[in-house]
Amino acid sequence: MMDGAISLLPLTPVYADVLAAAHARAFARPWLAVDFRQMLETSIVFGRLAVAGEQPAGFALFRAMAGEAEVLTLAVDPDYRRRGIAITLLKACQVEAGTRGAQKVFLEVAESNAAARTLYQALRYETIGCRSGYYLLEDGSRENAVVMGLRLVPEGLAGDRVPPGPDVGSDHPG
Repeated sequence: MMDGAISLLPLTPVYADVLAAAHARAFARPWLAVDFRQMLETSIVFGRLAVAGEQPAGFALFRAMAGEAEVLTLAVDPDYRRRGIAITLLKACQVEAGTRGAQKVFLEVAESNAAARTLYQALRYETIGCRSGYYLLEDGSRENAVVMGLRLVPEGLAGDRVPPGPDVGSDHPG
């Protein structure tokens, strides 16, 4: 459960620098502000920023089109982890994905990221495939991504298992 007051704000391109800084605190290979800005300038990318007081605590970034949504990234500041922020962000974005016509949500998560996989399973995402060598690691090696899916119901909550799509087994250069 979340401690303290957390506000959720809709993401806009104006938050690009904040998102890049938050992503850098959460990941070894962070995305750049220009990447966030360009994505959020499109009509198909959306998300939420969790703020504790004036401090960014985390964010979720989704893309929705053609009846499907994808979790592009989810980042929670290490100082705010294990407080329910990730679940709150995901649920809020799942609801918006549903309002944008998505019936399914997909994501990729590093095979070694047990904490994230447990989080997604708690929200009823199910493993539907693997992308071999999807992530490029700092040392130049590659790591597999576990592909997970969730069928949305009108409230944006989990429903039935999502069958694998045609490209789930494909290699992605990452």
